[in-house]
Amino acid sequence: MTFVGKWFGFGQNEHFDRGLRAYENKGFAEAAAHFSQAVETEPNDRLREKAISYLAGSLARMGTAALAEGQDEDAVAVLMQAAGLRPRFADVQASLATAYARVGDFSKALAHVDAALEINPRYAVAHLRRAGILVKLGDTENGWNQAMSTMERFGNMQSDEWDGVVQQAEAKNWDAVAQWLLTFRPKGNFDIPSLVEEFRNAMLAQDHERAERSMKDAIKLAPTFPDLHVRLGEALFEGNKTEEALAAFEEAARLNSGYADSYALIGITLRRLGRESEAQNAFRHALTLDPNNMIASQEMDGEPI
Repeated sequence: MTFVGKWFGFGQNEHFDRGLRAYENKGFAEAAAHFSQAVETEPNDRLREKAISYLAGSLARMGTAALAEGQDEDAVAVLMQAAGLRPRFADVQASLATAYARVGDFSKALAHVDAALEINPRYAVAHLRRAGILVKLGDTENGWNQAMSTMERFGNMQSDEWDGVVQQAEAKNWDAVAQWLLTFRPKGNFDIPSLVEEFRNAMLAQDHERAERSMKDAIKLAPTFPDLHVRLGEALFEGNKTEEALAAFEEAARLNSGYADSYALIGITLRRLGRESEAQNAFRHALTLDPNNMIASQEMDGEPI
């Protein structure tokens, strides 16, 4: 098993294991049921927190599926649950904003898209959603200015449809403009949630170079997000780029000195490089930050991966 699999928590809670299998198979309703059971039954705080994150992610996927099927009220309900569990997940907040816009509650939609952009100010699609919401609220000038600045700022997100949207704005056909802004999805990955999804799919396919590229693109959008550097390190480690993986994990620790997982992963990487004494120090530091850290507690005094 790879080091990533070892610290995922797999093998410690039957409900968590079943939830993870269902999640990887895109059975998100089944996954949510299992992760909910794991949250209720798991005594280990660290694993319970992972289960909560996966539960929020499963609910978010259910919500976006409901939106795609036009079940907007159901989407609002399930995305509210996801946001309640993990309010700092920008993609959940953005999806909830879209759901509220679909049911015509634009004030709540604005509050949630603002929450998404507070978490990730470079979330391109969320900027467009906010522009559409402002237009729907009657603030057409600010909404259209935000739409134009977003398309200029993220120039590689341009669409063949954009010239037509500009013409609709010039004709003050604001309903058509808002509809486009609230539904447009760029071709390719131009926001962090899309890139993280690309990373996950690539890692499952063991396409480590693709996973590496997706995280490097994400880091360009949000260079100060330590989680992105950790994911980059995972891809590099699995691709046998060990020195580069170490640099990525060290950058995550630099960005957040209290991030226990990053120090534990530094330890794993140092161990592979034959620097066992330094690895043990990294594991000890991780456990100082988080005595329940699963990575460090599993790897302490262990064998190289």
